[in-house]
Amino acid sequence: MRILFVTKTPPFPARDGSAIRNLALLKELSKNHEIVLIFFVRSEEEFSGVETLKQFCSHIVPIREPRTLFRRSRDLLKTFLGKTPYTVLAHTSKTMQAEVRDVIHSFHPDIIQIQELYLCGSLREFFQTRICILDLHNRESEILNRLAIYATGRLKQFFLRRQAALMDRYESWAAARVSAVVSLTPTDMEWFRRFQPNVIFLPNGVDERESCTPRKEKVQRRIFFVGSLNYPPNRDAVIFFLERIWPRIQKEYPEITFDIVGAIPASLEYARWGKGITFHGIKEDLTPFLEQSSLLVVPLRAGGGSRLKILEAFNSGLPVISTSIGIEGIPAESEEHLLVADGDEAFASAVLRLLGDQNLRERLAKNAFAFAQDQLRWSNLLPVLEDCYRILRKKEPS
Repeated sequence: MRILFVTKTPPFPARDGSAIRNLALLKELSKNHEIVLIFFVRSEEEFSGVETLKQFCSHIVPIREPRTLFRRSRDLLKTFLGKTPYTVLAHTSKTMQAEVRDVIHSFHPDIIQIQELYLCGSLREFFQTRICILDLHNRESEILNRLAIYATGRLKQFFLRRQAALMDRYESWAAARVSAVVSLTPTDMEWFRRFQPNVIFLPNGVDERESCTPRKEKVQRRIFFVGSLNYPPNRDAVIFFLERIWPRIQKEYPEITFDIVGAIPASLEYARWGKGITFHGIKEDLTPFLEQSSLLVVPLRAGGGSRLKILEAFNSGLPVISTSIGIEGIPAESEEHLLVADGDEAFASAVLRLLGDQNLRERLAKNAFAFAQDQLRWSNLLPVLEDCYRILRKKEPS
């Protein structure tokens, strides 16, 4: 089939969970289908991966549209006065609409694959005339509600709760109007079925491997976190860990280190956190951290979907400690594949327990790797999406 694949950012370099998922789907779909890829480019740095993406796509359409201060201010005013969520306004583009029209005219796609809700503002005009599959990486309204719980300041809480209400309505509107919805978790799948009969479950997955990454853990204990701190749930998780959990860990292990990998917002005063903590920024290759760390921490208190960072750790043989929210969407078992702990006391105790027990670290890592390879390989997961394509194509009027 011919697929028009639309993403909000370039799938490569894959620097966050959305991009990793998008790149994995592109790689698998390109084996059997012809793909045209469209995405926004906000900076020249984001343009660097286009050559790599050409090996999976017959044509690539990068839309150079930076987020200027004027545009951000305008979108903020529009969301306060109107009924459209801010993040949808931020990705609504007349240029993208025009480019999609051109691709439809020249490429005649059988399917439009929309990667994330934010893009619906630009693509809504095609919902009634084309087969549109909406891959909902998260329930965005749920993320906003969770962030509001921990937000400081009444104005910020008010803004997040209002955005959550707007997003709840927008999610249900979009889900009802596309041809089918792709959900990452069973819970989200049941929620979207209230509005859309065609909902499929396609969780995040892992690449096939014969064995996990050989451990090169040193005597010195080392904790690892990965995720863009531009993403509010990740930023909240890191600050929560540093303020409420890290001092207890460091008291027990004074020489321990904490590596934080991912984009760093200019507003984060990361230099103030002190000894043992390193903010590495964006790293293209996570292998040194996956090989040399003692464990991955996922102290998320907000967020949605399923965490590819956990799956990557599973697939690399790195032990994981996560909150219940962090492990949502991944059917792994606490004490069997990872440790799950909620609240600062329980999370700190779990970290100390795992740091002090090498046999437990090895057992969890071994079980998690086997689980990921047995149940969550991308090559085994993708047929459900291709079956959805075929069913919708058969229903399409000739």
